[in-house]
Amino acid sequence: MIDAPAARRLCIALIADHQKTLIREGRLGPDTLITRHLGAGDQPLAIEEDTLGFDSLSLLDLILVVNRYFALSESGIEDYLFVQRDLDQWADLLVKHFEIIGDAASITFSTSGSTGAAKTIRHPRAVLEGEADVIHDLLAPAPGARVLSLVPPQHIYGFLWSVLFPNRSGMPVIALDTGAPSALSRHATAGDIVLGTPYLWEKAAAFGVELPAGITGICSGGPTTAATWDAIRKTGVSTILEVYGSTETGGIATRSAPSEPFQLMPHLKQRVTDIIRAATGETLPLQDNLAWCDVRMFNVEGRKDTVVQVAGTNVNIDEVSRTILASHLVKDCAVRLGDDRLKAFVVPKDTTAPNVETELREALSTLPAVARPDQITFGPELPRTPTGKPAAW
Repeated sequence: MIDAPAARRLCIALIADHQKTLIREGRLGPDTLITRHLGAGDQPLAIEEDTLGFDSLSLLDLILVVNRYFALSESGIEDYLFVQRDLDQWADLLVKHFEIIGDAASITFSTSGSTGAAKTIRHPRAVLEGEADVIHDLLAPAPGARVLSLVPPQHIYGFLWSVLFPNRSGMPVIALDTGAPSALSRHATAGDIVLGTPYLWEKAAAFGVELPAGITGICSGGPTTAATWDAIRKTGVSTILEVYGSTETGGIATRSAPSEPFQLMPHLKQRVTDIIRAATGETLPLQDNLAWCDVRMFNVEGRKDTVVQVAGTNVNIDEVSRTILASHLVKDCAVRLGDDRLKAFVVPKDTTAPNVETELREALSTLPAVARPDQITFGPELPRTPTGKPAAW
């Protein structure tokens, strides 16, 4: 299903994700982050306390994370992670797991979980590999084409497009997800396929990235805006493909211009108002309201819940609001998405109390960076329109 280099990259991403949580909670120092210990090339790296900060107890938690993602307990490979404590050895063990488990293999992805509890979604090997084959047919990559990925590989978009698709298509992968988007300018050549999110494409344009002719740009991981499309075009991308989907569903549909409706990917079809897998009849759980143009084309009319995308990460506005309202200083609040970060309007219980903003920002520091409003406005009451409805600010 995956080779050793891909397995190594996935291990790095899973370890880094887990470390970032521990660092944010004050349980690890920032100098332990795995990306700081990766030298030139594929150098050996011990997964030990004196390198990555994992003592015997936190190592167990890390192995539970890796075990859940790959379902290693189904082959028994997870036991060997305690003994073989080297990054390359872990990668080899993952490859061995897939050899043992065969067609019964699966990957369990987590939703962003930046606020509230993350959900885990298990996808069987057949579904994932089937979509990777669909991607290959959609893109029809030219001989010598490579995948340049700005997106991390452990989430479903990165896994499908930067791990499974290139693996099944025999394409090299240039992983650029641990650095600045400006690295694209140094690596991209004609014919390459570049993966990004709306946030990363906009940052690439801000960095002044100029790509050679013949590049195909893929955008997924969040809703695009006019600014996103302008940013991708500004980089010089020849062909743009926006992919609509979610952790729960995988890829659902694509479009190549913001004025176009989305078109269902070939392995899916409409059934009344639902979308199902053509091969199995399984109904996909949709997070958005869709307006159908015909049996294969639709427009997205917004989410069914209060989740928004910040820098490609799902953030539940209700959870952020609850964190703010938990402060003894706050009477009421409203949270919404600004240009590219959250913003909050806060009504203090005592408008004359000192240090309200300082204490509130300290409380918000327990949230991931993407879930912290970077702009907080204070006032005696929430903004309302003349008819009494909530108003923007």
